[in-house]
Amino acid sequence: PHTSAGRVPTDKGYRLYVNTLGDDTKPAVHDRRVERALSARVQAGVVPERSIRNAVDTLVEMTHNLGLATIGNQLYMSGLSNLFGQPEFIVGSQVQQVARLLDNLEPWLREAAPNKPLSVYIGQENPIGRAAGCSLIISKFHSPYSDHSYIGVLGPTRQSYRDVMALVRRAGEALEEAMYD
Repeated sequence: PHTSAGRVPTDKGYRLYVNTLGDDTKPAVHDRRVERALSARVQAGVVPERSIRNAVDTLVEMTHNLGLATIGNQLYMSGLSNLFGQPEFIVGSQVQQVARLLDNLEPWLREAAPNKPLSVYIGQENPIGRAAGCSLIISKFHSPYSDHSYIGVLGPTRQSYRDVMALVRRAGEALEEAMYD
């Protein structure tokens, strides 16, 4: 936010950083408590739908991004005020681009069906909403609804990728553990 802080990294710069992280998205010691809290809230869901909603709501609280998950053929979202409260989305045209992305997210997930346990789409890499200035971090998990269920977050390209990726990955794992124990 300060002119002396240097320039904001480009999408390519963020991609290089995320690629260097690879699968090494293990949380710091203090973040393990956060992961345990996430697992506990997922386990508290009596039915699969409640577990998924609990996981999304927890991601929203922990990342301050928009959380999302597929529940059957529906897309559950929470945290719109978090997303639009970010300084990147003060401009009205930017909000419009994000809204367009959200309108097309569910059909895109069904069509593209990302196959990795964790996928990260940074800024211009987003197949929909390229001009939205957002990063989508999603984890695929198996649920009673589908073998291609997803949970993740949508936030500005400026975010703590290591922490958010670790949380999203853990959310997917916790959901599978809760539903198939």
